[in-house]
Parts: sequence; structure tokens; C-alpha cells
Amino acid sequence: MMSKTNSMISLEMHKMYVDSAIKILEEKARNRATIYYNDFCSNIGLNSMSLQQRETAKVLADVTESRYNKYNAMISALVVSAVTQMPSEKFYNLAAEKYGFTIGANERQKLQFWREQKAKLYNYSGNVGPRNEEPITYGQTEVNTNNTQLSFDDSSVLHFYNKKIIISKSRNSSSHDLLLTIFKDKEKVWSYDEVAADWTDEYDKSKWRRYYNAGYEANQKIAKETTIKDFLLLSSKTVNINPRYL
Repeated sequence: MMSKTNSMISLEMHKMYVDSAIKILEEKARNRATIYYNDFCSNIGLNSMSLQQRETAKVLADVTESRYNKYNAMISALVVSAVTQMPSEKFYNLAAEKYGFTIGANERQKLQFWREQKAKLYNYSGNVGPRNEEPITYGQTEVNTNNTQLSFDDSSVLHFYNKKIIISKSRNSSSHDLLLTIFKDKEKVWSYDEVAADWTDEYDKSKWRRYYNAGYEANQKIAKETTIKDFLLLSSKTVNINPRYL
């Protein structure tokens, strides 16, 4: 059943968006891939910002409903933010409203739920690729981190992607300190004031680049060893390990 649409969008146009979205997301499921929100909107024809704001959630709700019995999963799980690499809060709100997700779940529970949805979509019998795995695509290269022990220790060695990556030989750098903090709860999205508190700093939001640059330097070192450029997701307010690599 189609959700109510904005009066400016005809039912016929809304159905066209939904049909396009189904084709795109089922192809992503077959190829075991995700798509960013902006690319998704562009590909289905939602090119204006006002249309995207009004219509995207409605389209994803209808696509999810139309394909839920087929996959026993929310196919909208494959549409993610370019910043967080995870779905938006609207995805979890829809999941709580209709698909058994717990309202008020913490970040770890959200990550687990999202992974479960993707696993069902990727492992559907009609899809290509290996079963019971979740490959991660970087350009033309596929990597699977399921068997990689992700850790960071006091010697400033990051164990990731079957490599031992030295972040700071002297163990006296902001990038070293940042990873020590992040790995206290590696699934958490850390705000910079929380990082500052862990460093026993007095937080000044105007100096957020101190923490951002520490993450940027860590990413540079990781990229040099692995070609993976987005191990840490950075903004002007937060830092976290990209959920793809957890």
C-alpha cells in the first residue's frame, strides 16, 4: 500500500520513483553493495533538494514494504549517508514503527540491526557472490574484513586488514592519542568534547580542528598501508570508525 504523498507529487509520479528505486536497490542487493542518499535520489529522478526532502523517506518506506516479504529484510538498509556510512535516523524510525526494531536503541544496537538487514539482503538465494560474507568495495578492489582482528594497542600499532600499521613510532602524537580513545569503545561515535574529556583537555569548540587533524593524520597512515582512505569518519564535531570496517 502506497504511503500518502505530498499534494505536489502525483501518485503516478510517486509510483515511478518507487519502481525506479526497487530496480536500483535490488541491483545493489544482488551486487552486495550500498548507495549514498544523494546518488539514490539522483538515480530515481529526485533532483531538486525540495523534492528530496519531501519524497525520499516516503519512497523508501514504500520500497521497503513492497519487498519486505521477499527478503524478510528492509531493503532501504542499502541507502546510506556518505558521512556516517550508515542509514539515517528515519530508517530506524521506520524500523521501530513497522519492523520490530526497539525504539531508543543505542548506537551498538543500531549497527547490529543494520548489519542483520544487510546480511539477509546480501545472502538472499537469488543474489550473486559468496554467501555469509559481506565484502567491502573500494573502487575496483573487494576486501573482506570479517576475519580481521581490529585492534589498537599502547605500542601504537593498529591491527587492521591483516596488517600491523604503526601510527606513531614515538607513541607521542595526537593521532596515537585519538585512536587510544576511540578504541575504548570502537563502535561509538565520539564527539570532540568527549575526546577532550578523555584527554583531560578543556574543550574549546573553536579548536575542533585539533581532533579532526589527528583523525586525518591517522587516515593518511592507514591509507598508505592499505589504500583505504576512510577508516575514520570525520566531521567538525565527531569522529568514529567507519562501520564498514567493524
